[in-house]
Amino acid sequence: MSPTNPNNFNFLSRIAALVGLISASLYFTGWIYRWSYFGFFHLEVTTLDLAFESFLIVPLQVFFVNNQPRIQAVLLFLLFPLASWLIILVFQGLNLWLVQWQNRWRIRLIRYCQKAENSRMRWLQPWAKLWGLNLRQWSPQPVELSQTLVDEAIKVALALIALFWLASNQGLADAQRDAFNQTSTLPVVTLIVPENMLSFGRQFDPPEALADKQAANQFRMIGDRGLIEAVRGASELNDLKTQKVWRLLIERDGWIYLFRTLKPCSDSQLICAANKNERPLVLMVRESQLGNQLLILSPSTSE
Repeated sequence: MSPTNPNNFNFLSRIAALVGLISASLYFTGWIYRWSYFGFFHLEVTTLDLAFESFLIVPLQVFFVNNQPRIQAVLLFLLFPLASWLIILVFQGLNLWLVQWQNRWRIRLIRYCQKAENSRMRWLQPWAKLWGLNLRQWSPQPVELSQTLVDEAIKVALALIALFWLASNQGLADAQRDAFNQTSTLPVVTLIVPENMLSFGRQFDPPEALADKQAANQFRMIGDRGLIEAVRGASELNDLKTQKVWRLLIERDGWIYLFRTLKPCSDSQLICAANKNERPLVLMVRESQLGNQLLILSPSTSE
């Protein structure tokens, strides 16, 4: 058997390190994005038990789907070498200043030790000689940043700061987008559950297509009633023309998270000073395993 080529081993090890670094960066970006997104709705991402793989896919959507984060990522990528070089240069200047400061104090201490060697306190003389000898032998040297992990730590810190800034801003922007009915990408939701499972919601008024109205009156409904009749084949109802629409935020671990979209200032301006800090109300409903619950999703409201 031929011996293993060390060049191939080094190449494979570098590839493995690069893949690990990219995976860690993607996971970090995805976690920060979802932390910022669900934080807008007052939800902790740690309580949602999301799949590990989903955190790796989210950054690809953040950077490659929308134009604004793509442009920001390109600008940060171009500014990253300059920022790294400037910070390393500042650290090198601080390193030289620290060496000069240590030398000044070393000279002062040597003078103090020389005075102590000639003092009348004999018990202090041997200690002064020992300290003076050590100080004369010690010569402060600047730390070579290129030969340490400091420059690498600076680059990693800058990369994490840039990824955090991109992911958090994009997560907040996407959450604000989904909080308004005109721009929301989340599905419109209609939820019907037994009234003993939900204390909130109006009494369900069943359409004519439902035969057993007495049983239907024991249910409560949230959201768009027109979706019920669209599914049942009943006559369509008039749209209320309201911008507050119930939408599905996420469905996870047996819980359904619903929220009402925010009311915009105008058609041309979704976010204004009056509701810039406004957050939508999120309703958590426990999923039922008894078949007595109906959840309807739609990309838009019924006509």
